[in-house]
Amino acid sequence: MLGPKEPRDRFLQQLSLPRALADCRWFAEKTPWRLSGSETGERAAAYIVDHLRDAGVKADLMTFHGYLNFPEPAQCHVKSPEPRQIPCSAFAQIGSTPEDGMIAELVYVGAGAEGDYEGKDVRGKIVLCELSYAPPRPEKVRIAMSRGAAGVLMMNWGTDDSALIPLGTVKPVWGNPTPDTIHLMPDIAVLGIARRDGVSLRSLLQSGRSVTMMIKAHAERRWMKVSQATAEVEAADGDGDYVLVSGHMDAWAAGATDNASGNSIMMEQARILQQNRDKLARSVRFAFWQAHETGIMEGSSAYADRYWDDLDAHCVADLNYDSAGMMGASVWRSDSSSELLAFHNAVEDATIPGVPRKRNKAVRTGDKSFFGIGIPTLCCWMVHTDEQIKAWHGATHGEWYHSDADTMEIFDPEIYRLHVMVFGGYTWEMATAKVLPMDFRPVADDYIARLQEVHRRMAARPDAAAVMGLAPVVALAEQFRGSAEALEERRRAAAAGDVGNVPRLNATLKRLSRVLTWVRGTVSGRYGQDPYGLSVLRHDLPNLEVVEPLLRAAPESHEFHLWATQARRERNKVSESLRHATTIIDECLG
Repeated sequence: MLGPKEPRDRFLQQLSLPRALADCRWFAEKTPWRLSGSETGERAAAYIVDHLRDAGVKADLMTFHGYLNFPEPAQCHVKSPEPRQIPCSAFAQIGSTPEDGMIAELVYVGAGAEGDYEGKDVRGKIVLCELSYAPPRPEKVRIAMSRGAAGVLMMNWGTDDSALIPLGTVKPVWGNPTPDTIHLMPDIAVLGIARRDGVSLRSLLQSGRSVTMMIKAHAERRWMKVSQATAEVEAADGDGDYVLVSGHMDAWAAGATDNASGNSIMMEQARILQQNRDKLARSVRFAFWQAHETGIMEGSSAYADRYWDDLDAHCVADLNYDSAGMMGASVWRSDSSSELLAFHNAVEDATIPGVPRKRNKAVRTGDKSFFGIGIPTLCCWMVHTDEQIKAWHGATHGEWYHSDADTMEIFDPEIYRLHVMVFGGYTWEMATAKVLPMDFRPVADDYIARLQEVHRRMAARPDAAAVMGLAPVVALAEQFRGSAEALEERRRAAAAGDVGNVPRLNATLKRLSRVLTWVRGTVSGRYGQDPYGLSVLRHDLPNLEVVEPLLRAAPESHEFHLWATQARRERNKVSESLRHATTIIDECLG
């Protein structure tokens, strides 16, 4: 799956760790609070462009309008049973309370997922929830709003005595809102509090006592012009295709590991790739996203909208670099599209042998704005052990994530060095491989497993199973698996130097991602953006979760027929993607 070892090692040795560290320190110490639209954020973007131009890299600023909101000071008080003030911070993209604040009863809802609200009436009340990725912050707020909550308190992760207060954004709308999504913008106040204070409030509630809170917050959204840095290293003899290397640039507080560390590695890669343009099979584009922390993926989605045609035609993969150098991290975690599984495993075998690793299938969170277009994605970083994450109550990026403790003091240069090597290996191999390193057999396996799982869930309802008709779709997935096996044999032969039509093979691999990725990972389709953290997106083929309301509906009821119509249409999307993908392979193989 990898190219020759010697050129890759030579490239990795050229990457300057001291220079990358110097850039990282500059971002963290000279431009803290790199909030999009602020003077500091604009200065950091200009720094990237100026330094890359000095290295001979083609770099520029892309401007766009983002719907932004800066958090303002907020207040949180316990009114009863024990009056006291609680330190807090308002999240970005929230609604305002009345000028004098709002008083309401407090209700604990655990992680704030749909199931956590069962049996609880939160209408007009303030909910207390855990800050975790199950579900992410924006999805917690969307669910709370749908249940009629008047406000939200989120207790931070970390140890139960931690005084760190979380920062972040709670906007469910992915990217800028549209007429169809503006109603999802939060209209309630959402405040972050330290875990020690959240645990204290939770204990009061669990003891059976009634808790009344007063919260006060003011937020004002407005359209702002934002600049984000972009760059390109053009392959000396490329065919127009390119690898997209991306990472968000905006940050809360110093943002040393989130994401000064990733940005500095990207800058160093661009410098050294510029010196090796003659060895590239395809170009490499770099994008330093803005309005991701304060706006939720507005920079990358604006890029996707503006350059949709070009991305669809020429982008082979999105490699996202984030959160490098976290102190105490020891496990390499990969969130990847399944067609890239063998590729990134091979790079990791070559660059970090012996380091514990775990892999998750990429789902629509983080900076992943390109699922709809159908671009495979890879987002990897070193995390802490499962035991440590559990002790921190789900803090997969460290307990200091999105707090003013994310400084160079918790930055580990040796762990950062490992990121420089692995990230460098990913970029080099993807940019220099004559044949794209994509194996679609795991994608077929994902389809088969998910379709079989949904089919089994429907076994108790023959009427619903008949509506869906999934048995023929399972057969299509198995047929696609056979075609993917034949394609992988051809791909390996071509990569080994066997005579073949490499441009046609690469075009086929790209087309397969375009046909399959949006079905496997979105409900909005190719041109829209799903709400951030939408619960069903944790599943492969998330549109098939339509079976849940179908199975709950009474036989032959009005609701049953409504959901039956929707379910059949969702089934047809999956069927069509498999038929189309199999045809693409068969045409390529002749």
